[in-house]
Amino acid sequence: MTIGKALKWGEKKLNQLKIKSAVIDAEIILSYTTNHSREQLFSHPENKISAVQWRKYQKLILRRTKFEPVAYLIGQKEFYGLNFKVNHAVLIPRPETEILVESVLKNLKKSKSPQILADIGTGSGNIAISLMKFAPQQINKIIVSDICQQALPVARQNAKKLLAKNHQKIKFLQSNLLASFPKNLKFDIICANLPYLDFKKIPAKSINSKTLKHEPRKALAGGRNGLETYQKFFPQIPNHLKKSAQVFLEIDPKQKKPIKKLTQQYLPAYSVNFIKDLTRKIRIVSIFVNT
Repeated sequence: MTIGKALKWGEKKLNQLKIKSAVIDAEIILSYTTNHSREQLFSHPENKISAVQWRKYQKLILRRTKFEPVAYLIGQKEFYGLNFKVNHAVLIPRPETEILVESVLKNLKKSKSPQILADIGTGSGNIAISLMKFAPQQINKIIVSDICQQALPVARQNAKKLLAKNHQKIKFLQSNLLASFPKNLKFDIICANLPYLDFKKIPAKSINSKTLKHEPRKALAGGRNGLETYQKFFPQIPNHLKKSAQVFLEIDPKQKKPIKKLTQQYLPAYSVNFIKDLTRKIRIVSIFVNT
């Protein structure tokens, strides 16, 4: 089997399921299977792949036809220019979450002293690790937490792989939101990408639904209107904020009004700023004290 024929076979299988990313998915999976870059595949489509590689590629393509995300098939996902290990215990990092990282980094660069951060619902650790990677001098330490015991080892591995010695500045804690945090532990910045999807509003037979079922439901499902997790989180926040601290959250665009109400209820001295993603939809919430 040649590289060119293998790619055409994979593309055909995925196109039959109307997977829009069929071409690039086939390329990424074959690149992973053969340990060749996509550029190498394009340059030598006539080259043959081994029988072992062909069987492995077929198995992965067939898993993709069941709408299993490519990131799980190859065990990694790029986020903010870094390659993160992922498995079925963690949510796959999304491009929109990079906007949260950018927003926090802008804030960190204004700080006059190293900050203490919390990353709640860390998953693969993509938020905390990206922040530490690109603003190590502005960060004293980051406490990362996740309710899922299986997620924390993935975040630890990513921290060690991507941060060298700075991984020691990230501390890991299994916790349901802030419930297990010491009461006297306060932060300059709290950031969180918590479950905010309402699965009842996602058509069961849609491709989106078929894809999401492969990811950990606890990391996605936010209950009614996608707000239940944030309704539990907001009452916990005030006790863990330093004076003039900031909170950064990722939300569904439709949650603007209820998130603003939660802020007014539990953080009445704080103001809210909504940040849009590349599609001009509200995605990030910045909660801060006017100075």
